[in-house]
Amino acid sequence: MKNAFERRREHRKLLQHARTDESRFVKILEIEARMRAYETAYMDYYNRPCKIRYCKGWYWVHNRKVRASRLQELTQRLYALKYEQNLNMPEEL
Repeated sequence: MKNAFERRREHRKLLQHARTDESRFVKILEIEARMRAYETAYMDYYNRPCKIRYCKGWYWVHNRKVRASRLQELTQRLYALKYEQNLNMPEEL
């Protein structure tokens, strides 16, 4: 029969694994959201698809390694260019 210390230790280990699995899942969702945002912005502006890969903290965009902050800057720049492009287009009547 296990004593109280062993039961608490097993419970702590179980909770620790649950937290790491949950945080890993949240991190994956955030990574996919950043990648999807850039891909849609790129598609909206250039009208062609763009694939992004993620590996060990780096995003591979057009055969270049960039960090998350740089990827967000690129995404915002594409959205700004698309907005500017929409402003310059004549309205159809």
